[in-house]
Amino acid sequence: MCCFESLEDRKKRLVTFTYPTGIITFRLDDEVALDEGDWEHGRYHVLIQRLLRTDDDDEWIRFTYYRQPPGKSAWKFAGQTSLATTSANWKALFRLAMEKDWFKSLLALAGAKE
Repeated sequence: MCCFESLEDRKKRLVTFTYPTGIITFRLDDEVALDEGDWEHGRYHVLIQRLLRTDDDDEWIRFTYYRQPPGKSAWKFAGQTSLATTSANWKALFRLAMEKDWFKSLLALAGAKE
């Protein structure tokens, strides 16, 4: 994968989202990651993560990323603006997106053998 902590190490720490009404805590269950390589602002790894709420095991999906600034060895969680919601909401969102030709084309390309 990459140079930041392993998935197994990150699974040991809880993921918390802070809202005005309180904190929701999750366990990182699994993820897929893509090394985007070097950009002008640093190196990036983008991820789709499966999170499970600690209080009821509700499944959430988060799209997020880590960034390594130029000339630095440490990786920083940079997904403060990541999008996380329940798997049911993702299903509804993807169902709507599937009505769009551009999204269906993207999925077709993703499934194509290179």
